[in-house]
Amino acid sequence: MVREMSSGALLSLTLLAAGLALLLGWLALTLDNPRLPILLRKCVVFFILPGSLMVVIPGVVPMSMLGGFPIGALLLASVLAEEFLKVSAARSEHRPLDKFALVMLFGILELLLVKPIGPFFAGAMLGEWSRWGLIGITMGGLLAVLMHSVTAALYAFRFAERPLLGFITCFAIHATYNFVVLIFVNIWVGGVMAIILGTALALLWPEPAAGSLKHRSS
Repeated sequence: MVREMSSGALLSLTLLAAGLALLLGWLALTLDNPRLPILLRKCVVFFILPGSLMVVIPGVVPMSMLGGFPIGALLLASVLAEEFLKVSAARSEHRPLDKFALVMLFGILELLLVKPIGPFFAGAMLGEWSRWGLIGITMGGLLAVLMHSVTAALYAFRFAERPLLGFITCFAIHATYNFVVLIFVNIWVGGVMAIILGTALALLWPEPAAGSLKHRSS
């Protein structure tokens, strides 16, 4: 049955499954947080509704209206919009771990709801799929979640009281990540980026005494 699926549909299904697994893991870690219902409602306001517009608008706006803008400028505008949503969400919470949990959802939902759309409609352009190619592209989606987790940690733990500096820093990280992925995408670069981002997340994480994602509000 799997072999009969188009490469685009299979890739979309794989990305969807990876995003769902991460979301379930996130829910398991925050299940005993009394603010979980509030975090989920804020997720809809800050991420799902604006994200839906960002996905739908390019499909309904005539390309002639966007033809005068360089693709690089449009990509940078997208990064600016995403980081604005993330810093706004972080500022809406008070506890650092709640800030991190909320903003981290951005990357998970992007993998779950946004990234599967392109391959599904562009399956004919992907050609034949291979098992390793499928794994590599899925790992690329997970790498984007890791990048968003690093920016979430910056908003929550390093720049909680300096949102403008956090916004500038996270925009630079996000834009650099997009450039590297678009220009130098391959498994070796992805591995190096995973090591760098994973190390950064570990260094940004607060001391154990500060608590963990699985906590109770005071």
